[in-house]
Parts: sequence; structure tokens; C-alpha cells
Amino acid sequence: MIFQGKVKVGNTIISNPATKINENSEIKINDILIPKKDPLAIYVYYKPKGLIVTKSDEKSRPTIYEDLPKQMRNFISVGRLDKNTSGLLLLTNDGHLSRFLELPKNRFERKYEVKIRGKLSKFQVKRIREGIIINRFKYQPINIIILSKSSKFSNLELCLFEGKNREIRRIMEYFETPVIELKRISYGPYVLDELKPSEFHKSNLNYIDY
Repeated sequence: MIFQGKVKVGNTIISNPATKINENSEIKINDILIPKKDPLAIYVYYKPKGLIVTKSDEKSRPTIYEDLPKQMRNFISVGRLDKNTSGLLLLTNDGHLSRFLELPKNRFERKYEVKIRGKLSKFQVKRIREGIIINRFKYQPINIIILSKSSKFSNLELCLFEGKNREIRRIMEYFETPVIELKRISYGPYVLDELKPSEFHKSNLNYIDY
């Protein structure tokens, strides 16, 4: 297209593919202005319990995008949180970054606060820390800390590097200690801080090299 004279920078036809341009230049092909890519943006959002992480739901259940302003409707979530899980959800306008943050091999730690019914034995905690197979699904080792416990409930902190569907809930159901409350409090360097449900803020941590 360059050699055919179809490319312009501003109003100047470009004939050399090595021509240097800056990020503020207007580029046209066949006199049609090419829209500039929006600068990278990452938002930390406190997802409330009860919302689905999807653009639309065939069952007409409320989604996070109904909770967010219109200008964020095209943002992509980094992974998902199920309907009954609250807490930190990352939103970005860059699909490549979203995928990079999701992949377990890139070692972005997800940290959760979990309340369960009952309490785990030392043997069960050991199995969770070493990795466990449930119904042919292999779950990677999870760092688990028991924050408090009573005869009826336990409060835990779980840190993991993958995001299999309903992973924490399935592991706890397997040990007959069902999850009562589940909240994600951090994802890699991003933290929930003082945000309240439905609140969000733009993160200045845009330095991740991917």
C-alpha cells in the first residue's frame, strides 16, 4: 500500500516503509483516518457478590457491566469470579495483557479470604498444600493459612497461581467444609485496599512486561 501511494501521515503521502513517525501522528489509508489505539489501562474493581462476570447472560442475571459506567463496557476481565464470590477483579482494555495475567506459568499470585463451615484437619491442610486430584482434575499446590477457627467455622487465607473454575469451592466441598464466604483480596501486585463493593480505581501499575 505504501508503494501504491495509499498511506499518508498527516496530509503527506509516504513512499518509504522506513519513514519514522511519532505516536501523535495521524495515519490515513485511502484517505481514511486510522483510529489510534487507546493507551493501556488497568482498573481494580471490587466485584460485589451476586453479579456474573460476562458481557451478557442468557438467564438475564445481573452482570458486572451493569454495575460499571458505560465507558468501561468494552473492558476485558482478567479471569473471572463466580456469582457468589466477591472482591478484586482486574479490568483492562488490552486482551494480550489479560491473557498474560491469567496464565499460571507467569506466576501471578491470587490471594483469597475464605470462610468455611467446620475445620480442616492437619492432614487435609497438608494435601491442599501439596496439590490434590479431585474427580480427575489436578489442582496445583495452594498456600493455606488458618487465620482462626471454632467448632462451627474457620477463616482461611489461600494463595494460588491458577484460576480453575470454582477451584476453592470444589476443594472445600471435597473435604466436607463448604465455603460460606469467598473474597479475593489481591492479584499479583494489585490489591483491593480500601475499596468497597462496586467501587473501582485506575491502577498506575502499568509496567508489567509482557
